[in-house]
Amino acid sequence: MLTKNPLFPLRLFMFFISAISSMVISFFPIYFQDKGLTTSQIGWFLAICPFIGLIAQPIWGYTSDKYKTVKKVLFICLIGLVASVIWLFQIDSFLWVLIVGSVFFFFFSPIIPLADNLGKRLSQLHSVTFGSIRMWGSIGFALISLVSGFLLSKF
Repeated sequence: MLTKNPLFPLRLFMFFISAISSMVISFFPIYFQDKGLTTSQIGWFLAICPFIGLIAQPIWGYTSDKYKTVKKVLFICLIGLVASVIWLFQIDSFLWVLIVGSVFFFFFSPIIPLADNLGKRLSQLHSVTFGSIRMWGSIGFALISLVSGFLLSKF
């Protein structure tokens, strides 16, 4: 049974966090267009992610190494992600969208690399290939991209 597998929760986490990543890519532009942002403003918002990732990923990676805990750092990032996405959906000003978007990406961008780090460590601990864990992230991204693309084109 899948639930008795000690790596099942991590595989499920990889699936859903990658699925969320897919939704960010496809949903945010449509959401902000509906809120009245111009394509240029939406482009600025989406350009923040790689820039913030350059700052956030080393900070969170250093933090997880320093305190020797990937799980707790992942949990902090997830809490920050949820709080910032709730905040992001409450605002209308473009300036605040950029500010809160930066906070969102600060917590969002390191999640997949930290999860990969955890997956790599646990794959070695349980003598399984890292690919058998990481594959679930790819499946989540692909499946949700396909489904959300279909649904967004219909509605």
